[in-house]
Amino acid sequence: LGAKQQAVPPVVDEQPVNPLSRPNTELPPLWASLAPIVVPLTLITLGTCLSAMGGAAAAWGDRLALADKNVVMGIGALLSLGLLHWFGGSTTRRQAAIQKSLSDGGLVLLITAGGGTFGEMIKQTGIGDWIGESLRSDQVGLSLLMISFAIAALVRVAQGSATVAMITAAGIVAPVASQFELPFHSVYLVMSIGCGSKLLPWMNDSGFWLVGRMGGLTVPQTFRTFSLTLTVMGCAGMIATLLAAWLVPLR
Repeated sequence: LGAKQQAVPPVVDEQPVNPLSRPNTELPPLWASLAPIVVPLTLITLGTCLSAMGGAAAAWGDRLALADKNVVMGIGALLSLGLLHWFGGSTTRRQAAIQKSLSDGGLVLLITAGGGTFGEMIKQTGIGDWIGESLRSDQVGLSLLMISFAIAALVRVAQGSATVAMITAAGIVAPVASQFELPFHSVYLVMSIGCGSKLLPWMNDSGFWLVGRMGGLTVPQTFRTFSLTLTVMGCAGMIATLLAAWLVPLR
């Protein structure tokens, strides 16, 4: 009974503070907020221009690694950490912000890496070579666009991720496209793959549940709205891509 009561440590909110709830005087200026995005883009553009100029300019660009995406993205990350250090509040809040950023970014990296691995495994099966051998040079045009669209759509329905679908389809179609002289610009292949990755999102897609829960929709309602809308978008985009590749090949 005579023991001293231990003091209860105060509860510290470890969640990052919403910037909208903070006064403007505590937020970084506009130029500093844009620096992590603008600086890497500027360096990449400068490095590309120097490489195109050739000679001594290209040599300096290579020395400074201005066009190296790993270097410039690292510079952008350092700028972001600097902003967080000066304007992020307490140490606990800065740590919470870094943890949340790493967890969100790590998920994207895992999906991208998984999609690349999945696409590489499919390429090792020889399906790309089989497609190239089954196509004649006079059939490569619009047929290859439809094949790209179909591959992306099938992978999208099978595993749910549009990112994995695009990476897988690109890994299969790129070797085939390099075997022939395309009658249109390669950007149309990219567009057809993107259109195919929109088709038929269903319950294995995280976006399906995100839209349904945030919108207060049931599963059938999400199918009739979200899934149907994306499917119509993909089909309409593919029709527009075929017409553009035929009428405006941009060769």
